[in-house]
Amino acid sequence: MENGRVVESGPAVEVFTAPAAPYTRRLLAALPAGAQPAVLKEATA
Repeated sequence: MENGRVVESGPAVEVFTAPAAPYTRRLLAALPAGAQPAVLKEATA
């Protein structure tokens, strides 16, 4: 959500691996180096 509006939706793995919205890309870029969201860890296990 950005400014109270949904900017991206879809399966979590797709949102994390191929974000379409610029805001989502900026949020993911803010993760600490080497951090991997749990949803991606589960998808690759």
